[in-house]
Amino acid sequence: MVDQIKALKNAQSHALSKYGCRGIGDILVEPGDSIFRVRLVELPGDDTGRTYEVDVDAASGDVRSSNMTNTVEGYYDVQVKGLIDGVQACDAALRAIAGYEHYDKKGRFTVRLQKDSYIVTFPLFPSGDNGARGADYAYQILVDGHTGEVGEILTAS
Repeated sequence: MVDQIKALKNAQSHALSKYGCRGIGDILVEPGDSIFRVRLVELPGDDTGRTYEVDVDAASGDVRSSNMTNTVEGYYDVQVKGLIDGVQACDAALRAIAGYEHYDKKGRFTVRLQKDSYIVTFPLFPSGDNGARGADYAYQILVDGHTGEVGEILTAS
């Protein structure tokens, strides 16, 4: 069984080899019954950029299917030159919580580019339906988009 980070890495590798994908900005890894659906939004370049959807088998980590569209929403206020990509931001966030990885490794995982920073969000473990409102995430980590340095780390309490 693979976790969402392995699914992300496999999807990124597939998008690079099949589509020639440039750097990735936003990332969404959504768990399903037997797959992870990975959505990768390419950083804008000379054209409008591309979005890739890759289905990764949750048991084996193999790519089941993929497609690409030529649409990117957002990024109007992003200075791309010198920007690290979302996968590098994910790696920086993982290093920041090394040894304290208390999050649902099978849950919904996101990396969101805002201005010149990435917000990396790790999911909470599912809780029982007791009606109480809890945190929306286990960790939310701000990563500088130019240096890759971790700034703020928010944790669920």
